[in-house]
Amino acid sequence: MQSGDVVCKQLGYERAERVIYSAGYGPGSGQILIDEINCQGTEKSIMECRHNEWGENDCEHNEDAGVVCARKQVARPGTFPIRLSCPQYTTGGTCKSCPEKRGPAPGDCSLQTAVEGIVQAYVGDKWVPLSGIGWNLKAASVACGELGYPVATKIPSLDELWPNVDPHVCERRRCSSAEISENNAYRTMLQRTVVRGLQCAGNERAIRDCYAADFGDGPMTNEISVATVRCSFIPHSSCKEDSNSEIYRLRGAAMPWAGRVEARIGGVWGTICDSQWDGLDGNVVCRSLGYGTAKAPLYGAQHGRGVGKIHLTEVKCTGRETLLSSCPSRGGVAAELCGHHRDAGVECNVPPAQCWERYSRLYDQGEAAQSFAEVKGPSGWGILCYNENFEFEVGHAVCRETKEMFSYRLRKAAVGSYPGNRYTGSIKCGSSAVSVKECELQLSVTDSCPNNELVVDCSTGLPDLVPDLAAFENSLRFHPYVEHQPMHTLRCALEEGCLSASAVGKPDGHQRALLRFDSRTMNWGKADFISNLQPSQWIWHSCHNHYHSYRGFSQYDILNASGTKVADGAKVSFCLEDSVCSVGLLPHYQCATGQQGISANCGDVYPSFLDCQWIDVTDVPPGEYTIRLSDNPFKFVPESDHLNNVATCKIQYLSWGYINVLSCSLSGIENEIDP
Repeated sequence: MQSGDVVCKQLGYERAERVIYSAGYGPGSGQILIDEINCQGTEKSIMECRHNEWGENDCEHNEDAGVVCARKQVARPGTFPIRLSCPQYTTGGTCKSCPEKRGPAPGDCSLQTAVEGIVQAYVGDKWVPLSGIGWNLKAASVACGELGYPVATKIPSLDELWPNVDPHVCERRRCSSAEISENNAYRTMLQRTVVRGLQCAGNERAIRDCYAADFGDGPMTNEISVATVRCSFIPHSSCKEDSNSEIYRLRGAAMPWAGRVEARIGGVWGTICDSQWDGLDGNVVCRSLGYGTAKAPLYGAQHGRGVGKIHLTEVKCTGRETLLSSCPSRGGVAAELCGHHRDAGVECNVPPAQCWERYSRLYDQGEAAQSFAEVKGPSGWGILCYNENFEFEVGHAVCRETKEMFSYRLRKAAVGSYPGNRYTGSIKCGSSAVSVKECELQLSVTDSCPNNELVVDCSTGLPDLVPDLAAFENSLRFHPYVEHQPMHTLRCALEEGCLSASAVGKPDGHQRALLRFDSRTMNWGKADFISNLQPSQWIWHSCHNHYHSYRGFSQYDILNASGTKVADGAKVSFCLEDSVCSVGLLPHYQCATGQQGISANCGDVYPSFLDCQWIDVTDVPPGEYTIRLSDNPFKFVPESDHLNNVATCKIQYLSWGYINVLSCSLSGIENEIDP
């Protein structure tokens, strides 16, 4: 960066904002003059810096250096929000300030106009149009990105947006007095503009990041000239049919437009290291996903750690690229050494929430420390009655729409009153629903709730259980262990449902074949994993002489080639604790103290010698199968990501009781496997 500062100052600018590597602005031609340059930043000329002999180098033009210089800026407001504006009456015009949908849907494989209108900025205490003088597609692209749209496709004329800008049009149409009054007021508003001398490179995250001679507002000195834009949605990522296409997804956050960045590069999903990660890198991801520019880059696995491969580190994008792999970066060992505790993330700009009608809200009970879930039902607003069949996706939809958070608990109201409707019935929401409007509602009004009202508790973070694939694979690959055990030693296991149905009624001398293996479950989320049962609800198992704190913590299955389950097992948690933790963390939950759970960035280990740490393979003939380990399979406890809860290994089960591991994968990383 010091070398860039010297170049910029020598050219008359203030400093360097960013150094561009690897011919980021295109390769040059001719002789390469300087190599291995090393400036302190205080030099007055690039020639005063240390460097190789003039013309001595071992470079190619694909390594040409560049720089982005910072121009001296005029004073600007601390915040400079923008919006799209349309007059109330746009008869015959194309102006629309809100999109019909939040983004491209699967099957949308072409550019689609999202919005178009007049760009305004909030200055002082009023909204003022941006000047149209010097406004171009680069500035329009920045505006669309800031407003939550991936691309600007046109700068429409004011006549296209609003034919009534010409008062004679309204005269010919014989407009109503209300329309004439509104048109005159809007026309007067267009007489003053803000931001003159605007110059955008096109890769800025917001208009306020562009250079401007003046950010203040003032009257127009000639005919109306205001900034306009048409923003469009790009084709949906599902339109990329090639399985090797580079695509991205965001995981771990409540809202789909924020989270840990995961990239599929070369057909393999992985994460990105946050070393030198910034908003320009985030721009590439956000726009590729159909959002606007990056609202904020995120660091240090802010939305939980990923697993598997780390593709890239030290990514240096200019913000104009369409793929992260096109930017200068380092991969291989350098990326893997970064560690998942430094997974990069991003929050993207999206269309304003004001564009969407609310279908849920929280009715606060004040001192009762509870909020009723209020929805727009068939008879208007009303609260939901508690239904034990409601899944956490219902709470997520309510919390996302009202607070942009997760739901960590659905519960019955303890006390409280409500003056309006009460609804009973069912609601089905998808895992990605951000509004109750996206859910299936079958509700009817009731005079009172038979099981009390529904209370939804929201949270910024949730746990995220992930099977340790390496531990699972190594246990099967290097310590294959099929034990033959007589029924008289398995009576407790039979009571707990750890044996196949064919074991029922067998005599004491009958032998069962048990495939034993280790399992380790990590919590890479942002909150502790705690049983949905209170200690008073734990079930005492007298045969094993311990409590069951969580029914169905893990599910073990063996599937044949057609996907049919041929054997299964279940791990009933009798002890959830912090068996292993990341460096620097001390275990908090220990069964010996009566506290059970898995802390964030810790894991629980179940070694193969424990009871029920097996699959009963007595009835499984030799052949090729898939072993599947599913953590929290019934979703009794909500997680930030349920897609990464399944580990699978393809195996050959041999006749003499040994197995040969062919391959292993984690759902959501290599293959998506429905648990």
